[in-house]
Amino acid sequence: MSESRRELRKDLIILIILLSCFFGYGIGNRPFSTPDEGRYVEIPREMTVTGDWITPRLNGLKYFEKPVLFYWLQALTIKVFGLHFWSMRLWVAFFAILGGLLVYGAGRTFFSRQTGFYAAGILATTLLYYIHSRYILLDLVVAIFISGTLVLAYGALQFPARKNPLLLGAYACAALACLTKGLIGIVLPGLIFVVWGLVTGNFLRIFSLFSWRGTTLFFLIAAPWHILVCWKNPDFAYFYFIREHFLRYTTTMHNHSFPFYFFFGIIILGWIPWVSLLGTLTIDTWRRLRAGRSLSAEESAAQFFFWWAAVVLAFFSFSSSKLIPYILPLFPPLALLSAHTLLLREEQGRKQTLRCYGIVDLLIIGGVIGYGFYRLPSLISFDLIPVGILGGTIGFALLTAACPLFYPGPRGGFVKIAAATQMLLMINQLAPSIQECINPSIKPLAEIVALNARPEDRIFCLDMYFQDLPVYLKRLVDIAGWTDELTFGMEAENVAHRMMPSEGLWPILAGPQRVFVFAKKSNYRWHWQNLHFPHRILAETSRDILFTNK
Repeated sequence: MSESRRELRKDLIILIILLSCFFGYGIGNRPFSTPDEGRYVEIPREMTVTGDWITPRLNGLKYFEKPVLFYWLQALTIKVFGLHFWSMRLWVAFFAILGGLLVYGAGRTFFSRQTGFYAAGILATTLLYYIHSRYILLDLVVAIFISGTLVLAYGALQFPARKNPLLLGAYACAALACLTKGLIGIVLPGLIFVVWGLVTGNFLRIFSLFSWRGTTLFFLIAAPWHILVCWKNPDFAYFYFIREHFLRYTTTMHNHSFPFYFFFGIIILGWIPWVSLLGTLTIDTWRRLRAGRSLSAEESAAQFFFWWAAVVLAFFSFSSSKLIPYILPLFPPLALLSAHTLLLREEQGRKQTLRCYGIVDLLIIGGVIGYGFYRLPSLISFDLIPVGILGGTIGFALLTAACPLFYPGPRGGFVKIAAATQMLLMINQLAPSIQECINPSIKPLAEIVALNARPEDRIFCLDMYFQDLPVYLKRLVDIAGWTDELTFGMEAENVAHRMMPSEGLWPILAGPQRVFVFAKKSNYRWHWQNLHFPHRILAETSRDILFTNK
C-alpha cells in the first residue's frame, strides 16, 4: 500500500471514530417531537405492520408529500433494532458522519489534507448542522446526497482519468436524492452546474457530464418505486409532481411564507461559532471572481464551491415556501470555503488570523446570548432548566469565540474545534429541556392511554394531530377538527368514520363507547366554554390535556 493510501486510511479511521462519538452522543435522550419526527417514525412503523412498502401511509392515510427512501431506511431499522429513540435516529447520525467524511474528502482532493480536516471539523460543529443531526428529518439526508452528486461530478471534470466511476457515483447520488426528497435531487445540482458554467465560461464542459451508463443507473435506482406507486395509486402523479413540487415552490399553499432575506439570518445563526469567517471568505471570493479565469486549481475549486452555495441560497430565497432545513445543502460548500479561507489567513500570520475570526465571533455570540435571555423568559420557565447546564453552555460559547484570540495560527483552529465540541455537547444537554418547555412531548399522556385503553375503545385527537401519538400507542388514532397535511389522504379514501369535523365528536362522546381525547389546553378550553360535553380529565401537561367520557 502506498504512503498516501496509508495516510488516507489513517485519517478516515480517526475521523470516523471522532465523528461517531460526536454525533452519536445522546441521540436517544429525548422523546420524539411533534410533528416532524413523529411522521418519520409512524410511516415506517406502518410499513412494517402492513407490509405495504410502496404506498406511504400516515395514521392509515395515503401520504405522498415525500418519496420513500428515508421511510425504507427507518423501517429497516425497526425490523433490525426495534422502535427506540436511539435506533430511529441512527440514520440521521450516520448521514451527519457521512457529510463530515464527504467534505474531508473534497477538501483533501481539491485543496489539501489540512483543509479537509478543518472542513470536517467546521461542518460538524456548526450549530444548524449539529442540531439537524439529532432530529429525525430527511433534509440532512438529501443535503448529503446532493453534495455527493456535486462533489463527484466536479471531480469527474477535474480528473478525466477517473471520470467514469466518478460520474456513476454522481448519478447514483442524484437518484438517491430524488428517492429521498423528489426532483430537487436533480434540479438543484443541474442548476448549480449551469450557473457555474455560464459565469466561469465552462458551460460547454458541462455536456461532458452526460453519461448513458449514468443515466441508466439513475433510472434503475429512482424509477421503479415511482412507477409502482403510480400504478397502485393513480392519484399520486398530480399530487406529488405538481402540488408538492411546482405549487409548493411557487405558492404559499403550505403557509411557510417568509421574507426573501429569511435564509440570510438562518445562515448567520446556523453558522455559529464560525460566523465571522463568512465575511472574510466573501471578500476572498470577490477577489477570486475579479481575477477572471487565471486561477489555480485550488482557486477554481473555491470558485465552484462559492457558486454552489450562492445558487442554493438564491434558489430557496426565491421560493414561496421556506423552512429552516431547506438551506442545509449550502453547508458543505460553506465548510470547505471556510476551511480554505481560515488556512490562508493562518499562513499569513497572527494579525490576519485575528482579523479573520475571534472578536467578531465574540460579539455575535454575545448578542445571540443576550437576545436569548431577552426572549426565552416569554417562552419557557428557567426554573425547569438546570442553571449549571445553562451557565456552562454560555461559558463554553464565550470560550469558543475567544479561543483564536489566545491561540493564533494553526493551533487556534484545533483549539476552537475542541471548544466548539464542548459547547455543542453542553447544548445537547440543554436542548431537551428547552424543547420540552416550548413543545412538550405527548408521551406522558400517551403512556396513560397505552396502559388503560382496550382494543374496542376509541382514541381521538381534537383540533390537532399529534403525529407521534400512534407510535407510542402502537395503533391508529381518530381525528376531529383537523385536516392540514392529511387532507389528500382524507379525500382519496372514505375515512369519514375516523376523520371528521369537531362537531362529529360530540355524539360519539355522548354514546356508550369509551373515548379518550387528546387536545391542546387552549382548544379544550374553547370547546368546554361553548359545548359543555361530558368528560373526565385524566392528566395534563403544560400544553396538552387528556380526557375521557367515562
